[in-house]
Amino acid sequence: MGRIWKLMAMMVVLLSSCSEDRETPAQENEGRMVYISFRVGTPGGNEVEYGSNSGRSIQEEDEQVINRLQVYDFVVAEDTCLNGVYVLKKMEGASSNPPIGYFWADGNGGTTVSFAIVAPMESKHIFVFVANEMETAQPATLDDLLNTTAGCHLSDGDAADALIAHGAVMTGKTGEIVIDGAFLDDSVTLQRIIARIDVKNTTSADKNLRLKGISIENCPAQGFLLGRDDAGDMTSIPRITMKQNSNVVFEGSNEAEYKKVIYMYECLNTDAGVPTLRVSYTLNGSESVISVPMEIDGEPIAIKRNCLYTLQIVEAGAANAVACRMIENKKED
Repeated sequence: MGRIWKLMAMMVVLLSSCSEDRETPAQENEGRMVYISFRVGTPGGNEVEYGSNSGRSIQEEDEQVINRLQVYDFVVAEDTCLNGVYVLKKMEGASSNPPIGYFWADGNGGTTVSFAIVAPMESKHIFVFVANEMETAQPATLDDLLNTTAGCHLSDGDAADALIAHGAVMTGKTGEIVIDGAFLDDSVTLQRIIARIDVKNTTSADKNLRLKGISIENCPAQGFLLGRDDAGDMTSIPRITMKQNSNVVFEGSNEAEYKKVIYMYECLNTDAGVPTLRVSYTLNGSESVISVPMEIDGEPIAIKRNCLYTLQIVEAGAANAVACRMIENKKED
C-alpha cells in the first residue's frame, strides 16, 4: 500500500463553498496532502436487513457488486460544506504499478478505496460513499446531499429491475473524522437504498396454484440516497405502479419460492396510501387476482431500505381458496 500512496496524485477536485465570503485555501490554515484509505463493506447476507430466521445468506452477486463509486468529502463546520467530490476508478486485478489517481479495488479482503485530499491538520470531515449511482450530485452542504434522490426516477409500468440496472445503489456515511496526520486508514459499511420482496408459496400440490404475475401499486417513484429520520420528508414523492422484475418468469409454475420478485424504494410514510401487491394466479384452472396491502396484522409496514419482505401465499379456509400475507424478515435473537 505504501507504493500506492507514493504513486497517487491529485485528480480534479470539485470544490464548493457555502458562502461567497468563505476564505480561499491559501487564506485558510495551511493544508497538506492527506492520503486516505477506506475498507468498504458491502451489505452482508446474514444481517437483519437481508437475513432470514435461519441466518442463511440470501443475497446474490448483483445485489452487492460495486460498478461505480463516488466519495463526497464534507468539512464539519456550521454548515458542513462540501470540500470535494471524487469519482473513483476501478483498478482491475493485482498490479505492481497501480494507476495514478483515485481508485478502488476488490480483493479477498473486500473493497479498498484510496484517494487524497488537501486539508488542515485537526480539521473534521464526514465522508459519504455512493456506489452504482450514475449521476454525480453537486451539493453545497451535507444537508443538500441528504435531500438528494437517486437518479433512477421510475414511471408507471416500469419493471422493478430498473432499480438494479447498474447494480443496486448503496450508500454509507462516516461519523466525524479528525485529520491528524498525512495518512488516514478507516472503514465504512454500505447499505442498499432499496427493499426487496420475495414470494413463498406454501399451498399444497393438490391446490395446483400457478402464479402468473405480480405488480405493486402505490409505490414510491423516487428514493433518497441516504436514509431518512423523518418519514414526513417523503410525502412529496410521487407514487406509481411497478411490474415485477423482468427476469422473474412464473410461466404458470408452482415453485415453492421465488426470489427478487420486486425491488422498491423505501416507503416510511403511508399518508399517500399503502403500497399494495397485485397477485395474478390460477387455482385448479380458475384465474383470479388478489390485492395484498403491505401490512402486518392490519398495520401498514414502514418499508425500509435494505430490508427483505416476503409475500407468503397460504391456503384459506374454503376448499378452493388461497390468501396472502406479508412477512417482515427478522434476525434471530
